[in-house]
Amino acid sequence: MVKSSCSPLRRSSRGPARPGVRRPHGGTGAGAGESCAGPSAGELSSGAVSRGEETPGPPAGLRQLHHWSHLEQHRAASLLNRIPLLLALVILGCNREAAREPAAIPDLIELWTPLPNAILQTPLTVEGRARGPWFFEASFPVYLIDADGDTIAVIPAQAEGEWMTEAFVPFKVTLAFTPPASQTGTLILAKDNPSGLPEHAAELRVPIRFR
Repeated sequence: MVKSSCSPLRRSSRGPARPGVRRPHGGTGAGAGESCAGPSAGELSSGAVSRGEETPGPPAGLRQLHHWSHLEQHRAASLLNRIPLLLALVILGCNREAAREPAAIPDLIELWTPLPNAILQTPLTVEGRARGPWFFEASFPVYLIDADGDTIAVIPAQAEGEWMTEAFVPFKVTLAFTPPASQTGTLILAKDNPSGLPEHAAELRVPIRFR
């Protein structure tokens, strides 16, 4: 509550008023020269008159919450900056895992060695297994070509067991070659197709590297 700065009413020392005599303005109340003006509108609105206290700052809990918010924003920004690197590592890891998997045509032929994208050295051992119908007269052709499609070497892979069956039959062959000028190439394991009919043709193509 705003208190007035005026002093309490004081009795006039001049005695009671006489009829017909006017006392000067201010003879009662604050006395001559004293101001009875109340607080200004600005003082009322600011609250400076009601109390001389300073405006308190935010509570300690609110300041701590604000600090935590800044920390969380910093951590989120740091994580977002690392996402491209993490994605690249995941993709690289997936590619390496895929490269370790043997090349195959499901339920027809599997190549155990060499693995896809392996760096070849001469002589090259080609080993795996294939269903009996992949062979003819216990063999099928293996081609090694360079990046331009030119044949570097060709040799028949021999069945290591009875090939006249529907079951898988292991095969193995050693291939000598001269490394070409290109850095990459393809190893092709072709189904033996004496009929020459395209509906009987099939091949397993495996990407390889020479250096």
